[in-house]
Amino acid sequence: MQKFIWPLTMLLLIGLAAYTLFRMSKALPRRDKPIPGKRKIACIGDSITFGAGVTTTRDRDAWPYILGRHLGDAFQVLNYGISGATAQVESEVLFKQYHDFIDDAVAAEPELYLFMLGTNDCKTVNWKRDAFVRDYTHMLDRIRAGSPNAAIVLLCPPALFPFGRENVIPFGMDKDVLQNEVVPLIKEIASRRGLAVIDLYAFTDGHPEWFVDGCHPNAEGNEAIADYLFEQLGSMDA
Repeated sequence: MQKFIWPLTMLLLIGLAAYTLFRMSKALPRRDKPIPGKRKIACIGDSITFGAGVTTTRDRDAWPYILGRHLGDAFQVLNYGISGATAQVESEVLFKQYHDFIDDAVAAEPELYLFMLGTNDCKTVNWKRDAFVRDYTHMLDRIRAGSPNAAIVLLCPPALFPFGRENVIPFGMDKDVLQNEVVPLIKEIASRRGLAVIDLYAFTDGHPEWFVDGCHPNAEGNEAIADYLFEQLGSMDA
């Protein structure tokens, strides 16, 4: 009997490893290839931008791609969302790979950046106010240095909602930090730098039905966010 246990254990371990890699691949960023001749918009963010709430249909249902359809064939909206990304360089997961994605975004020569970080920063294990302000503004400096003529719009992250059997805010995030520190700091940074800001926290607050797990927008939530961004961006151009 024992001679069968070891091969079976190995098969189970291999299967578990393969499944883990598959799940990770669904959360890893995919470099959208810039299309020559299109006007580019770069969306820099975390899993909310990536489309983690609509993983199996993200190419269609993540808000950057819906926004792209609203804008029409003249535009290409590039998705630079990475699950777990923070503005803070030192967080529970070190996102050097994420910060390298700014170089990819700059290389695409977008005329507009939509910049949304802060949800993962508000985790209790991550939150450091001074580090957030320092690293958030440093990322904006990198964007501005690489794209001096591009517009940058800061997005306040969506609201958080209690979820699950225990009815708690998910993933160790602190709703009070997001609402009362992250969102005001983003608005303060926008004001100080003369940048436009769109408040997705205020827009989504009161709509738990738009979220699959209290944090990540479902298909309805992604569509609502894309519609609102399209409306707000249009009013800025008017």
